[in-house]
Amino acid sequence: MELKLVAPFIGKSLVFRLFNADNEVFGFLDGELLVDKKTEGDPSFQEDSARELSTGFHRLVVGGVNWGGPAHYRWSIILDGVVRDEVDLRQGASPNGLSYYVAYSILTP
Repeated sequence: MELKLVAPFIGKSLVFRLFNADNEVFGFLDGELLVDKKTEGDPSFQEDSARELSTGFHRLVVGGVNWGGPAHYRWSIILDGVVRDEVDLRQGASPNGLSYYVAYSILTP
């Protein structure tokens, strides 16, 4: 499993833009499900999950799950209209289960 560490971001308007989820990408914002997309065959698409954030500290946790064979996860984190992070990860034959994980910290003034 790969773990990515990211510096905290500042912003009020969050867009999680998902492009590939082979086999599954999930995201939780402050413990509530934001996105859960499952696909096979690595199709490309664009799906946005948007939220206006209240004042305070927020945590976005995103994971990629593989069901066997190659995996491909691709998304962008957009805050206040600015891309703050982009992930485009291809993995060869990774084991079944959670194969990628990142936790984003967002401060909203």
